[in-house]
Amino acid sequence: MVGSIPAGELMSQPRITYQPALDGLRALAIAVVIAYHFGYGWAQGGFLGVDAFFVLSGYLITSLLLAERSDTGDVSLRGFWARRARRLLPALFVMLTVVCLYSASKVPSIQLDALRGDAFAALFYVSNWHAIAARHSYFDLFTNPLPLNHLWSLAIEEQFYLVWPVIVLALLRLRDGARPPLWIFTIAGILASQVAMSLVYSEADPSRAYYGTDSRAHTILIGCLLALVLRAAPDLPARAGKTLQAIGLIAFAIVVATFNLGRPTATYFNGGSLAFAVLIALVIAAIVAPTGPLRRAFSLPPVRYVGRISYGLYLWHWPVIVFVNDSLLGLGSNALNVARLVATVAITAASFHFVEQPILHGRVRAKRARALLPIGVTVVVTAALIGTAGATSPASTLGRITGAMGSCGPAPAAESRRAARELRHLGGITTPSAPTTPLRLAVFGDSRACSLLTGLEVGARPLHATVANGTVLGCGIVAGTISRRYGMMPRPWALGCPNRVNRLIDQVVARDHPNVIVWFSGWEVADLEVGNHEVAFGSPEHRRVILDRMEALYRQSRAPGRKLVILTVPEDSPSTLLAAPTRAFGRHTIELNQINLEFANRHPEDVAVVDLARYVCPKIQPCPRRRDGIAPRPFDGIHFSAEGSAWAAKWVWPQLLAIWPSHS
Repeated sequence: MVGSIPAGELMSQPRITYQPALDGLRALAIAVVIAYHFGYGWAQGGFLGVDAFFVLSGYLITSLLLAERSDTGDVSLRGFWARRARRLLPALFVMLTVVCLYSASKVPSIQLDALRGDAFAALFYVSNWHAIAARHSYFDLFTNPLPLNHLWSLAIEEQFYLVWPVIVLALLRLRDGARPPLWIFTIAGILASQVAMSLVYSEADPSRAYYGTDSRAHTILIGCLLALVLRAAPDLPARAGKTLQAIGLIAFAIVVATFNLGRPTATYFNGGSLAFAVLIALVIAAIVAPTGPLRRAFSLPPVRYVGRISYGLYLWHWPVIVFVNDSLLGLGSNALNVARLVATVAITAASFHFVEQPILHGRVRAKRARALLPIGVTVVVTAALIGTAGATSPASTLGRITGAMGSCGPAPAAESRRAARELRHLGGITTPSAPTTPLRLAVFGDSRACSLLTGLEVGARPLHATVANGTVLGCGIVAGTISRRYGMMPRPWALGCPNRVNRLIDQVVARDHPNVIVWFSGWEVADLEVGNHEVAFGSPEHRRVILDRMEALYRQSRAPGRKLVILTVPEDSPSTLLAAPTRAFGRHTIELNQINLEFANRHPEDVAVVDLARYVCPKIQPCPRRRDGIAPRPFDGIHFSAEGSAWAAKWVWPQLLAIWPSHS
C-alpha cells in the first residue's frame, strides 16, 4: 500500500518535479488509517485513507510513465520495476521476517497456519486474493487480528505496478504516442471496475468487493485519469486556477467529513468509493497547482516527513497493534495507543533511514543490491517456516465456529472425540438419577453458545438426551441491532440479526419441540440502535429495552411444561488472540447477568438462571485463564475449546437436570 513511490512527484512539461505537498497528503491518509485501526470513533471512516493512497498512486505512476515517454520516446519497463523493487521490497522483507519470527512465541498455534499463508501471499503480492480465497472474511471473528491482515491493499497496488506500465506502453505505441486509446481504456476501466464492485458486493459479507483488484481498480484509475487530464492542460488561466483552488478546498472539506461516516456500507460499494476517489483527485489537482492554501498546508516540514515514511508506517502499525496489547502493557486505551504509535514511528524511522534509503539511493552497490532479492526471499521463507512450525489445524479446535458465515456447523469428529475424552477424564456427568423422559434441549445464542455445544452434545449421549442447535454467530438473542461502535460484524449482518434470530428460534422450536431451552449470549453488552437513536448500555432505557425483548422472546417460545434456562456470561479471560478484555467490558457482563437474574425473578415457575459465569470465573475480575488444570477458553478468552466445553458441560448438565422437573 501507501507511500510506495518516493517523495510526492508531479508531472509537468516535460519532466517530473518534486511536489512536497503530496507527501503531506500521504501523511493525512496514513494518519486516518492508523486512527481507524486504533478504534477512535472520530475516525470511523478512516478506511478511506486506503482509497486516497490508491488515487495518489495511480496519479503518480501514470505521470511518471507519461513523462518518461515524453522525455525518452519510450518507457523502460525493466527500469520501472527495478525502482519499485528497490523502494518496496527491503522494508517488506524486514517486516515479514521480524513478524514471522516474533510470532513463533506470541501467536497461538491455532493462528500460525493462517499466518504462514499470509506471509507467503504477502511475499508474492497476492494477499488480497488470498484473503478472498482462504478465509479472511470481512466478517471473520476468530482468525483476526493477525499481524499481516493489512497487506491486502499493498498487494493491489503492486499488481497495478506490474500490469499498468505494460498497458500504458502498449496503448501509446498503438497510435505512435497519441493518447486517445489510453483515455478510452482508462475511462472504460473506471466504469467496469465500479460495475464489478456493485455486482460482487454482498450485504452478508462484502469481502469479495472490498478486497478484489477488479472491484478496487477504479480508485487507482481515477488517479490515472487525473494524470492524463493535467498532462493535457498543464497551464491553467488565472481565473481557472482560482476556481480549481475553491473546488479543491470544498472537496477537501468533504473528504475530512467522510472520515467520520462509519464503516463501509452499501452506499460505499455502489458508487460511494468512486465519488470519494473523484474528491481525492480534486484535492490532488489543487495541491499540485503552483500556489494555494492546500499546497502550503501540506508542505509543512513535519507533515511532509510523516508522508515520506508513510509506507513504513503502514507496514508496521498493524503488527504493532496486534502484538502491543493491554495484556502486554496493562495500559488504558489512550495510553496504549500512544505506546503503539511511539513504537510504530521508532521502528519505521529506523527502517527508513538505515534500510530503505541506502538501498533506494544507491548507497548499496548495484551488484549487492541485486543479490538482496534472492537473499531476502530466502530469509522471509525461512522465517515463515520457522515462525509457524508449531501450527495446529483450526478444525481441531474451534472447527464448528470457523466455518461458513453465521452458521454454527456440526462439531468435527476430532473435536467431539477430544471432548468425549476430556469428559471421561473428568468422570462423566454426575446426576442423582436418570431422567424418566428424554430431555430435549435447544440452545439459543451466539458464538459463545456454539462453542459450548460440543461438550453439551457429548454429555447428552449417556443421558439419552438431544441437543438442538439454535445459535447464530455474531447475533445476540435479544440484542437486536447493535451500535456501529461494536462493529465487529459487517453492518448489513448486524442489521439482519433480529429477523435471523427470531426465524431460527421459530424453526428449532417447531421442529425439535424442546422441553428445556437454554439462552447463552453476550452481544447484549453492546450499545443498541433502537428506532432512529442509539441506546447506551447501562442506561435505564437500555435495561428496559433488553427486558422488554426478553419478555417478547419468552412469550414466543413458551409452552406448557417447558423450562427456560439462562446461562450467565463469563468475563473474558486473558488472551493473545484478540484484544485483551477490559474492565469496562467486565462491568458490562456483571450488569447483563443482573438483568438476566431480574428477568428470571419475574417468572420463577418457568425461568431459571445457571451461573456459568461464577463457575468459569470464580473471581469475576480478572477471570483466570486456567481452571482445574486446563485453559477452558485458550484461544481468544471468549470461546470454549473442545476440552473446555466438556469441562463446562460436566457442571452445566447437573444444573439442567436439577431444574427440569420430569425426572425421578
